[in-house]
Amino acid sequence: MTPHVGGRRCNLDWHHLELERLLEVSSAWGLFHWVYAEALQRGYRVGAAANSDEHQGHCGGGVPATAVFGSRGELTGVLAERFDRAGVGRALRARHTFATTGEQTFASLSQGTHLMGDVFTAEPGLPLEYRLLGDAGWEQVELYDGERLIWSRDLHQELGFAEGRIRLRLGGAQIKDRYRGAY
Repeated sequence: MTPHVGGRRCNLDWHHLELERLLEVSSAWGLFHWVYAEALQRGYRVGAAANSDEHQGHCGGGVPATAVFGSRGELTGVLAERFDRAGVGRALRARHTFATTGEQTFASLSQGTHLMGDVFTAEPGLPLEYRLLGDAGWEQVELYDGERLIWSRDLHQELGFAEGRIRLRLGGAQIKDRYRGAY
């Protein structure tokens, strides 16, 4: 089971520790970092998931603004040792997942042998390592502890902005209920 926001948001008061290992942070309805941050504040240990929820059966292929949906179809990535039912099941239960907004992107975070989703005591001298892959490049990387931003890297600023181009950035839903679009 994966709680999600969708048309109506999930009620985190009803969280089931054993059955709900992932929480949807993005769908065709928008981006929901706030629900993930709220789950972490409550002490829940959940991994990230993203699903298209566009009702057409095209995993990751939903288009923006279909009906009342406002963003591109999303996908959940699973970091499994083996690509079979048992391997994927173990990875899902271990929260070894990442969420992508439907583009061909991949992001991972680790420290030593520990992957994102693991619960462990961090080793102070051992650095956090991240890996970013994608077909169109990355704009910005941010690391959060719940709602608190603890590290950020603006890759566009580091590389220099293009002359004569305008970059428009949309920030996501600000209203937590249905029909949250801004017009």
